[in-house]
Amino acid sequence: MVEKLFFGYCTLISVFLSVTGAFLLLQTGNPLFFIILLPITGYFTYYLLRAIFNKTPIPTNVSTRNTFVVIICSLIILSSFSFYKIQSSAHQKKPISTWQKMLPTKIIPTPIPNYVEIDTEKAGDSWVNLRKNPSTLSKVIGKAMGGKKYTVISTSINWVEIQLDASTSAWINKEFILKEK
Repeated sequence: MVEKLFFGYCTLISVFLSVTGAFLLLQTGNPLFFIILLPITGYFTYYLLRAIFNKTPIPTNVSTRNTFVVIICSLIILSSFSFYKIQSSAHQKKPISTWQKMLPTKIIPTPIPNYVEIDTEKAGDSWVNLRKNPSTLSKVIGKAMGGKKYTVISTSINWVEIQLDASTSAWINKEFILKEK
């Protein structure tokens, strides 16, 4: 009875591995695994069906047992190979797209004007606040009178840094600049 159960178990494993081999054949196009397992599956299936329907005993003599052991060892080796193959082929990563060569971009610097003239009419007064940093929240460090020209040190998006004297600079909003030259 144990021999029939073990033989049936081996038949199921060989059928499973043959189906796995067929899937691998479809995936990889390599028929080797399927070709090796097909005769083993046929052997187990033939003797199991013959034992079930014709009531003939499963072959148990010494030479058959040796063949049986070789086949079982082959199945174990092939099954470990097939599980590895299934795992490794199931998670193959393929690129979605290819890299395109990036063209270098040219950054054209905006020329800094030499000097600016202050427009106080927009401020509604005869002077404009000069700030320590380019922000309306920054500390007021002085006042610029309308019509006066100042040397430009640097610029940011909405602000211009001007030279007040030899050691002092301040920031003014571009909104209050009349001319840039």
